[in-house]
Amino acid sequence: MDLATVIGLLMGLIALMGGFTLEGGSVGSLLNFPSAVIVFGGTIGAAMVTVPLAGFLAVPKVFMKALFAPKDEGAQLVDTFYNLAERARPEGLLSLEAEAQNIEDPLLKRGILLVVDGMEPDTIQSIVESEISAMEERHEQAVAFWEALGGFGPTMGIIGTVMGLVNVLSHLSDPSELGHKIAGAFIATLYGVMFANVVAL
Repeated sequence: MDLATVIGLLMGLIALMGGFTLEGGSVGSLLNFPSAVIVFGGTIGAAMVTVPLAGFLAVPKVFMKALFAPKDEGAQLVDTFYNLAERARPEGLLSLEAEAQNIEDPLLKRGILLVVDGMEPDTIQSIVESEISAMEERHEQAVAFWEALGGFGPTMGIIGTVMGLVNVLSHLSDPSELGHKIAGAFIATLYGVMFANVVAL
């Protein structure tokens, strides 16, 4: 697990909530369901328009990759290639088929099986590079979705606040509730800015 990402998220949220509480505020007063629906629903909907469906569906996987950063397997990869070469030299390329079944990396496994099938090196390189490009494109789309969330979040927060204020101004018959309702309207801006900067970006 990438502790810096987890600690950073928690520290940001705790600092914001803690500071608000130290000023005499109540965390419960920040809970506003209509504002959450407007901001989070509107932000996700707007961000979905910016990427293909495949990019949107890859978002959870990319988020998990941010939390659980893959360990550096460079040395292990070198050992794998060395062992494959050592086996292929005396026993031939066909002997690598059994070895390939023990390889967890799907791209490397596919490449070894293409070697076993007797494909030309240039063809294998082209296939593997195409698969890498497709994977990078999927990741870029998911990253673009998170960037879009960060861009649309504050705007949706302002829209939510304006909508809340419109609602407040249309019900001025009870002045005693005016301050409470205006404060509630501004929670939408808080949601949008906080989500964009602490989580999405």
